[in-house]
Amino acid sequence: MQTCRSCGETLIAGDRFCTACGTPVADGSDHSTAGGHGAAETVEIDVHPTETEGPKTGRKWRKALVGIIALLVVAGAAIAAVLIVGGGSDEYVGPNDDTVYLLERDGGGEVVEFSFVPFDSDDRPVEITDDAFAFLPALVAGGGLSSAETGGPVIGSAYGDDAEVRHFASGDDDFETLLSGGDRYDVMYRPDGDLVLIVETRSSGDRCYVGSTGEQPRRIARGDVCRFDGDGNHVMTLVDDGDETTYEVYDLDGERLLVGDSPSWPRFAAFDGTLIVDDGARDRYSVTLIDIETGRILAESRRGDEARVLDESDNGYVLVATRTDDDVVLERLGIDGSVVRLDETDEAVGGGFLTEDGNSIASLSSSDGRTELRIVSVDDDVVSSSDTLIAEEWVTAYVPEFGHRDGKYLAVSGLDDELDAVMSIETDEGPVAIDVDDLLSVTTVSISQNGQILFASVLTEDDGRAEASVLAVDLETAEYRWLIEDWTELSIDAVHPNGSGVLIVGVENDEQTDELIAHVDLAGTVELIDEGPEFYDVRFTADGDTVSFTVDDSDVDSLAYEIGSRTQPQIVYRDASIAWAGWDIVNAPRSVDELSTLSSSDDEAAERTPQDAVADMMMSALEESMADGELDGVAIDEACVRRVLGGLSDEDAQLILAAGPDDDPEGLSTDAEEIATSMLDCVDIDPGAIDGDS
Repeated sequence: MQTCRSCGETLIAGDRFCTACGTPVADGSDHSTAGGHGAAETVEIDVHPTETEGPKTGRKWRKALVGIIALLVVAGAAIAAVLIVGGGSDEYVGPNDDTVYLLERDGGGEVVEFSFVPFDSDDRPVEITDDAFAFLPALVAGGGLSSAETGGPVIGSAYGDDAEVRHFASGDDDFETLLSGGDRYDVMYRPDGDLVLIVETRSSGDRCYVGSTGEQPRRIARGDVCRFDGDGNHVMTLVDDGDETTYEVYDLDGERLLVGDSPSWPRFAAFDGTLIVDDGARDRYSVTLIDIETGRILAESRRGDEARVLDESDNGYVLVATRTDDDVVLERLGIDGSVVRLDETDEAVGGGFLTEDGNSIASLSSSDGRTELRIVSVDDDVVSSSDTLIAEEWVTAYVPEFGHRDGKYLAVSGLDDELDAVMSIETDEGPVAIDVDDLLSVTTVSISQNGQILFASVLTEDDGRAEASVLAVDLETAEYRWLIEDWTELSIDAVHPNGSGVLIVGVENDEQTDELIAHVDLAGTVELIDEGPEFYDVRFTADGDTVSFTVDDSDVDSLAYEIGSRTQPQIVYRDASIAWAGWDIVNAPRSVDELSTLSSSDDEAAERTPQDAVADMMMSALEESMADGELDGVAIDEACVRRVLGGLSDEDAQLILAAGPDDDPEGLSTDAEEIATSMLDCVDIDPGAIDGDS
């Protein structure tokens, strides 16, 4: 009885492929093997698999799959698979909220292993490459590395004597050095994932580069400082001579769009296409919004002795405070040209924020020796209401999170000569005071993703001793409940996605020397997770079922804990520096195959490549087979086929074209088994549409 040399499944006489895993089957003769490992040196492939006697369950659709894979092989589909995740997958999986990526360092701090592992894997993380960091094919390496930011386009940075930017064509140590010689490299991907943006820092200044994956980056600008905007469409250089700053803005083709001077460093606005500049003409300062493409001034604030930006909304509004000898004026500037004066005070503006639509503004200002919290509403660029909500000896306002700019806020007001304070929550009915006895301060504030529950860690006073507690506030009713009380110190490190609880890190009592990490639900049930010298990177996964964290003990270990399991946390990886990936979908790393090779020229981008010709040949052969009824019940994802074939080297593509669709090309860098495996995701089988003759 013959068995599959790959998975051990029992084979049936006449099969050309294993019905379980698809591995090609030797023809029964005593072929010599490559390297003595049982891999057949030559394999004859029949594109019409023979129907044989034996068990029928599940075999018909599998044979159809075998047929399409065989056809792909005969047509000469070869790729250099990017094997990133263990288990033989050639698709780049993650990172996502269920995946950690790890950097293992030796005693000298050098990175000796880079890897990532899903929580549901029992295997040791797969080593990707030495001295490598980042999730995309353009990697950085060097004597020191910083963690990637979560949720933004920054992938990683390297610094030190050996700092380099490398491109890895596959999941091994084979790489090409793209840039070297700088003191530091910050490698970013534009949010759409198509272009690599690199800032090289040298003692002589910064240099900005742009390139596609695997291509030599193009330098487009240089200056004392070099910055990309948040959408990766523009780059700005700054040259500071001590008295003023000269700025220049370029597009990604290196064309200069804007040049000017400013008494301080300009910055890109949160909304694309706009520059925020501090104008200091004749020692009178203002904030100006400038359209990058046209250079046109969109809006300008009042001039004064000082002007500063307090906040920005995503839809094109900026909140500006301007101070003169007599007063401080608060204004809202818009890219639509609107300038709305919101408020005026005789002393100072301590802070302010805009709601998401930019039409409601909260400001803290000092007037007549009192601190005021005011809410201003704007309708059709005219102030429709302005209300003083709190006027006390001191007031502190908290905006829970920038992601929830719906007008909710938490304010803490102090009473004259007393330790007592009052917390106030803004509701749809207006502000509602929450009396908390002996409130000293609010230390951390967080809000659930659904915007319904606000969590605050506070300090209260008891017999001269400060005690730390956590309370949860319903943002609709302003009702609150204590979740945990009377700890020595604590902070809220993460909020469950649906607002059902929080993760806290702190010290419960004075006898305790180590920190505790615990989950606390809305009923106040405390679930102790772990104890250690120091915790960081404390997170929920996207579904909220699992907690991940890093503990800094004698070693730095990455751990995971399932909420409600009441078990010991699982060590995901030992002796690792860990960072988490909570990327937005537009920032999700892609495989080499998925990153199209872009060009700065439309004409160049339109040029056909050998890989395009191979894809055309492949699809033509598939369409002929479909027309002949050979592939009934089989759906081919053309985009997938073209994407996979885009990973061919030029040499392999030329060999395939020379052989044509009916012959096996010789000398390919990838054998038939790897080809078949890499094409599996391009095929969709409908078992119900396949009959016994298919």
